Amino acid sequence: MMNQRFTRVNLTKQIEMSNEMKYARRCDVTNKGMNEGYCINDGMMYIKEESDMIAHLRNVEKEGNPDYDRDIKEGRLTDDYLLSEYYATEYYYWTEWDDIDEDYHFLEDGTYVETI
Repeated sequence: MMNQRFTRVNLTKQIEMSNEMKYARRCDVTNKGMNEGYCINDGMMYIKEESDMIAHLRNVEKEGNPDYDRDIKEGRLTDDYLLSEYYATEYYYWTEWDDIDEDYHFLEDGTYVETI
């Protein structure tokens, strides 16, 4: 009798999970599931929202540019400039993942789910 209850609970949980939205990647800033967003350095990092991407680019630029503060003060490092320059150097690209891997996926809250 106990095994039947356990099986039903597991089956119910499986049905609930199968109805949840599945995501191909997890945002490294928010830890939320994502099916579209920024892919950085060919998959070394993923960012979902543009505002988080701009904040990330500002941090990268500040670390590598000794004139960062002056460039900011003079208005050279706008959001559009950073997005354009880093895109042109192939630091990142925007993509959509239409296919969810059969072996794993993420839930909206970023939980990793492996299907074996």
